[in-house]
Amino acid sequence: MADDPLFDAPPQNDQFETAILCALGFESSAVEQLFDEVWYDDQIKKHPKDRNTYTTGSIDERLVVLAWMHGIGKAKAASVAGDLRFSFDNIKHIFVVGVCGGLPKSTEDQDILLGDIIISTHLQKYDEGKQYPTGYLAGGKCNPDRETLPFLTKLKESSHTQERLLTLCVKNLKDKFGGNKHRPGPQDDRLYQSQYLHKHYDKSCQVCNISSPDSVCDAARTLNCDELQCGNSHLVERKRLRSILKTPSDEGKKYPIIHIGAIGSGDTVMKSGNHRDRVAKQEQVIAFEMEGAGVYEQIGSVVVIKAVCDYADSHKNKQWQRYAAMTAAACTKAFLLMRSGGQSWRARAREILHPVSGFG
Repeated sequence: MADDPLFDAPPQNDQFETAILCALGFESSAVEQLFDEVWYDDQIKKHPKDRNTYTTGSIDERLVVLAWMHGIGKAKAASVAGDLRFSFDNIKHIFVVGVCGGLPKSTEDQDILLGDIIISTHLQKYDEGKQYPTGYLAGGKCNPDRETLPFLTKLKESSHTQERLLTLCVKNLKDKFGGNKHRPGPQDDRLYQSQYLHKHYDKSCQVCNISSPDSVCDAARTLNCDELQCGNSHLVERKRLRSILKTPSDEGKKYPIIHIGAIGSGDTVMKSGNHRDRVAKQEQVIAFEMEGAGVYEQIGSVVVIKAVCDYADSHKNKQWQRYAAMTAAACTKAFLLMRSGGQSWRARAREILHPVSGFG
């Protein structure tokens, strides 16, 4: 937290222009650790109709309100975003931050590894649309605010801008989370062939081993790959991961890469490699998440910054979730710093707010 706190009391609600929403508690906790100054839910005035829980404070040059969601999905996200407007009616920039399921490769054919960060150019409602006789047409796009969109275009096309963002992200990881201390080993980054299902392979289960290749027992869905004996012969070899495994002392190669592109947003938990690949090809998305479209329905703009914790297939597990939440939070702080543009909010606040009763 800041050594020189600016306010003896929290700023007024209409001073907050940036909001971050996280669906899961560990995602919110990771974001909260990056605040420079913090005021908690009982220190701010909420509208009587607002049911949300918040952490408010500063992240570098911005006053930020962090909304702690109570579960996953578009409906819950829409509800939280709607209540947010009651108490903070001057929000201009809204981010959904946390973990997501990722494609094995980006649209630029670059390997995506667990822990990598995905920043949305837009969201695609992949499980909401219209069924025509000639095929299914997915729902519309969810775009960021007009001020952020040009920066995202620059970020996607400028290697220098991407490099600067990644450098700031790595700095945040080192400063707040101890670098790669919490990162699972690269040997735990396992991508299976799309058609290779997560099921019993030890011949002990009659359901998993009947003639139909799609037969999977309910128990298999709760067990990990080692318990089911998912075979290493069906792993997909990737050049980038192979490089990391060969040179474990090269710290730079262990840090995440940032990918910028379209993200699929819907209420369906994607746990099928075949379906993942088909939807990704049709909609040109590089990741899947479940909250962004709900926020967009209430606010009208949204940027999703999420890190890959699984490959959106039947082998997904929670091993990478907390590290991915850290990388997404670290990237969000870096993103806000790069977008702040010049004079810090602390300097502006000293000029504008003093003297104001209750603000020191």
